[in-house]
Order: sequence, then structure tokens, then C-alpha cells
Amino acid sequence: MENVRTMPLIFSSGKGQRNCLLRGTGIALCPERVVARHLAEGKLVKLEWEPAPMETMIMMITHVEKWCSPPMERFMELAREALNTASDNSI
Repeated sequence: MENVRTMPLIFSSGKGQRNCLLRGTGIALCPERVVARHLAEGKLVKLEWEPAPMETMIMMITHVEKWCSPPMERFMELAREALNTASDNSI
């Protein structure tokens, strides 16, 4: 694919992306809910492929000298547990 010319387009809405796909502009990574009807109607085709693993950094920052409410402490605890579980499942 060395000789394939690409031009990335960035959209602020799934609707704009979908409209370009319907006009045959190219391929896209988009939420299935945005194109579900068009997939069912056969106007678009879903490509089956295994994407490369993606990583996201998530940071929770609190001030060491500021009071943290019990609901906020519980939220941070649940977030840590959920993120640890998610990372364990992706390995």
C-alpha cells in the first residue's frame, strides 16, 4: 500500500462522517449506531478487521490539602476498580 494516497478527514459529528461514507468517500472508524440503518439496508458494508490495541491514559487528580467528600472518595475507588478490571480483561 505504498502508493495509496490518503487524506484524513476529521468530523465533529457522526452524521457528517456517515454522509461522506454514503457518497463513497472512503472508509471510516465510526460508532456502529451511527450507520446501523444503512448497514441493514446494504448501503454501507462493515469491514471485519482486528484493530491494533489502543491505550488511553486516565488521570484522577486531587489536591492533597483539600477535603474530599465521601461520595467523591467512593467514586475514585470504584473508578480504580473498574479500570483495573478493564486492564486485566484486555491482556
